[in-house]
Amino acid sequence: MPLAFQSTNIPFRNVQGKQTESETVQFQQQVLSAETAVRGFNFDFRTGDHHIDMVQVSTRVKRRGIVDVEVEATVLYADKDKQDDFSGNVNVLVIAEVA
Repeated sequence: MPLAFQSTNIPFRNVQGKQTESETVQFQQQVLSAETAVRGFNFDFRTGDHHIDMVQVSTRVKRRGIVDVEVEATVLYADKDKQDDFSGNVNVLVIAEVA
């Protein structure tokens, strides 16, 4: 069972509340199965000083093609009122079993 690894950066720009974005990664061989892991993340509010209430980050495989995998990241970065814009990135590692 050979494994292959690819990483991708999923950006979040000027969003509020819980958000989901996706990116597609390409492999050199046929993908038999795939999983994701969070390599890292960063977020920042666009304005002023905020007292953080929640930080949530999750990833999953959204779709698996023959040689590509679409991955999804869902984030929540919020202070108490959850109405402030933030931007950031989630770096996702895709681990694939390849033929």
